[in-house]
Amino acid sequence: MILQALCDYYQMLVNDPESKIARPGYSQVPCSYAILLNTKGDLLSLITLTEGKQKEVLTVPEQKGRSGKKAYFLCDNAKYLLGSEFNKKEKTLVPFPDYLATSYAYHRKRIGTTPDEGLLAVLSFLQKRMDGESVDIPADHPVYLGGNIVFRLENDPCYIHEREAAVALCAEPEVTDDEISRGQCLITGEENVPIARIHKLLSGVVNANTTGCAVVSFNMDSVESYGKKQSYNAPVSESAMFEYTTALNYLLAGKTNKLRLGETTVVFWANKKGFVQNSMAFFLNNAPDKTESAEDIEMETKIARLLIRVREGKSISDIADPATQTYILGLSPNAARASIRFWYEDTFGNFITRMADHQNNMWIGHPDKPQSIVSISQILRKLAPESKTWWENVPASYENALFKSIVTGNKYPLSVYTAVLVRIRAEAGKEYGIDAVRAGYLKAVLRRNYYHEELSMSLDLSSTNPAYLLGNLFAVLELLQKSANGSSNIRARYFASASVNPKLVFPTLLNLAQHHIVKHHVVKDDRSGEWYDRQIQNLLGRITEFPAYLSLEDQGMFVLGYYHQREYNYLKKEDKEKLEA
Repeated sequence: MILQALCDYYQMLVNDPESKIARPGYSQVPCSYAILLNTKGDLLSLITLTEGKQKEVLTVPEQKGRSGKKAYFLCDNAKYLLGSEFNKKEKTLVPFPDYLATSYAYHRKRIGTTPDEGLLAVLSFLQKRMDGESVDIPADHPVYLGGNIVFRLENDPCYIHEREAAVALCAEPEVTDDEISRGQCLITGEENVPIARIHKLLSGVVNANTTGCAVVSFNMDSVESYGKKQSYNAPVSESAMFEYTTALNYLLAGKTNKLRLGETTVVFWANKKGFVQNSMAFFLNNAPDKTESAEDIEMETKIARLLIRVREGKSISDIADPATQTYILGLSPNAARASIRFWYEDTFGNFITRMADHQNNMWIGHPDKPQSIVSISQILRKLAPESKTWWENVPASYENALFKSIVTGNKYPLSVYTAVLVRIRAEAGKEYGIDAVRAGYLKAVLRRNYYHEELSMSLDLSSTNPAYLLGNLFAVLELLQKSANGSSNIRARYFASASVNPKLVFPTLLNLAQHHIVKHHVVKDDRSGEWYDRQIQNLLGRITEFPAYLSLEDQGMFVLGYYHQREYNYLKKEDKEKLEA
């Protein structure tokens, strides 16, 4: 199903001239350098094709997966085109004459008697390397680190592989010495078609091999059944292999249809271009913090209308086609292979219903404020200490479980819920320790897993839940201390204990509160201490006892009660009156 969906997506892209998808006989690969040649094959200069860490993605003659020595046409790495590669461990330039000879023989055979001066310049360049003529490139130059290299001819604006003669050669079926295996394709069902022996590698999977990785690959005796070796074990035709790998590389090379969840690379698409794909990116990837263009504003307006329609149970057909198929694929590296972490396919109608339900569960704040979209990656970031490499501290199982629960509408993973509570206790004293994302996820789990459907986005003034009320009380005591002393440290000192063992902490906090109330009367000579006293008495009147221990469920209620009360404390008077009404 996965490969078939990717083949269908390739056909959609082929019919869209704006996609610039690679046609049969070509591949889209990231390239690092271009060698500028004269007609004699002399190296004139080395052109850098990278900007920062981003390499330029070019459409080059097809590069299938390779094992052993196998050259690519007009685009390859330094080992094949320069005859050397830099060894990082030994920090020396290592010669590879066999690889250079393989590349030269392959190009001489492929080009044959073609009179094009660009192709002949490449042959002459390789011949000079074979003859031992060195190139004026320092041994420590990054070109020797393994990136792809292409060629350009002086006074020619295009690359040599884009010249008319090179395009004509790529259009011809390549004659190889390999025995062609024929059979039935598992994807298309076609019979007696050439079966791909090695599948083209994928580029862009996070932390995969620099040369790429494969979805379909076999190289162990234990998986070579009935004498079927390599990819013949999963027979896919050459054409279908080209289509699914090209479509997947297209998604991996893009920015709008891809995101990173820790060690997992996620790509997503729909069988129609336009709003559906854009809205998937809006929900799955980080939504923009600021709207800077008319398109952003229009997109946010449509998303808001969409969520309202779904919550009210109304049709969304005037905004988007609910029957459009949506697909989400998660990949993680496993040596030279890409492991399938998760796979999801469903209609856009079902997708948006589950996204709306999740966002409604996560929604926390003032009712009059617009709903903010919290992406999956934003939740995962809150499971680890603040760091540029935060994903290294988030287990892959959390990513998979959280994603599945959101897109399928099943219960949220309690492992992630527990991790959020742990981070809150560890960072309670910091400004970002208890924020809308962490409190929102706790609320989502309490609503879906523990069936607390009564939980709203803001303070519940009629709640009778003891843990929730204790959280309210802690927020009032914190505000009282800050009002009396100008600062408060009880959250840093007591929050972790109070959220687990209230009976041990709250008597001490209430004793401190009396001193803070007295300070308002004696030192500050104002009557605001009476307001705090009434707030405390009101909450204590609804709390029957201080529990010795709070369960995981109640710990979440405590945090949510604290967050709701804290946000309520800083509302304007008219907003408080609206909420109370």
